[in-house]
Amino acid sequence: DDADRNHTENVMKYSDEPKSIFNGTASTISKLMTLRNLPYLFEELGKHRSGFFKGEVYKNWIIDQILEKVRGTEVLDRINVELTADQLREYDALKDEEAKQEYVTRKKVALLTFQDFKDYPDLFLQFKCFGTNIATQRGEEYSVEKTPNATILSALRITMSLPVVFQPAFLEERRLVREVNGKRYYQAVRVDD
Repeated sequence: DDADRNHTENVMKYSDEPKSIFNGTASTISKLMTLRNLPYLFEELGKHRSGFFKGEVYKNWIIDQILEKVRGTEVLDRINVELTADQLREYDALKDEEAKQEYVTRKKVALLTFQDFKDYPDLFLQFKCFGTNIATQRGEEYSVEKTPNATILSALRITMSLPVVFQPAFLEERRLVREVNGKRYYQAVRVDD
């Protein structure tokens, strides 16, 4: 129906990556899902140990949800983004200033931490989420108490990592990269256990 079609269009607007990967993958899996083809199915899935999807659609959806709450507030004012070389190329490829500003704003949202959520209780609920730490192969709690400097985005992405379907995700923290004239610049840095 129309509601399902609109939902699908909204999900797919973020990236063409899932369309191309999923269309081929889904048809292959549906063809293989018979008992006599089960060994072949596992062989095919084993070739994709890293997962079929990066999880970019989910990450962009999370950013959209947070942006709804923080746009027009001072939450992002204290975060300055130090763009990586790849991000600078993406930024420079944008044509108008509004698109460039939105790009930087989305990068700032990606740097929000559990501590930021605690610092703005009127905007954010305090929450905990749980996921599996790939390095230790154990469940972990991500919260202001346990991981205050972890980015919300990376913690939430970890919670939805399904083996074979999604590529593994790693916890990231916001780290100070440099300070210039009293302005602090940050990047998300992967936390290695």
